Amino acid sequence: ALVGAAGALYCVVLGVKFAKAEEPQDREKAKGSLKNAIIGFVLIFVLILAAGMSSADSCLNSAAILVVNDVIRPFRPERPDKQLIRDAKIWTVVIGVISSVCAIYASSIISLFSRAYAMAGSGLVPLLVIGLLWKERKGEPVKMKRQNSKVTPWGARCGIVVGAVFSQIPAFGSNATIIGLLASSVVIIVVSLLTKNIPLPEKLVSPGFVEPTE
Repeated sequence: ALVGAAGALYCVVLGVKFAKAEEPQDREKAKGSLKNAIIGFVLIFVLILAAGMSSADSCLNSAAILVVNDVIRPFRPERPDKQLIRDAKIWTVVIGVISSVCAIYASSIISLFSRAYAMAGSGLVPLLVIGLLWKERKGEPVKMKRQNSKVTPWGARCGIVVGAVFSQIPAFGSNATIIGLLASSVVIIVVSLLTKNIPLPEKLVSPGFVEPTE
């Protein structure tokens, strides 16, 4: 916004200078400066738009792939890759439309970002912290393909959902995010303790899941 306002103001100033120029040489000089300024302003706008579109389509693709891999693929394992790619394209459009509607009716883009980060932070931060600190074998270094966290898949899922929901409850006021963090932490620990001996259903196991090893 600031870059756009500054560029537009600079073009206006050059335009006024061009209009007031009386000598042919001064008019040609002012015309050249105005032309270069407009071209530069358009290029800056295009670059900013391209950067925004790059981030937006990356987020849309990531969200669509998560839906396909975590929702569609586990329950439809026989689905061919060609169909899964088609599903990802459809969900990209669906998520894009939903995001556009939310952006149009949001009070401001900043408030929309704030709400999204509050939901993500309240659900994911406790999971990351507890997952790193609450270990089966304390003092053991992190190793590839070796599970050492007491957090179970059900504990992680429930904690993410509870944290995200609690952070958006209006009754909690300005403390909603903090309450969401605390609620998510409690749910992660309690549900993990209750489900530590419950095997994960095969259809909910990700292709990249690694069984714990002793």
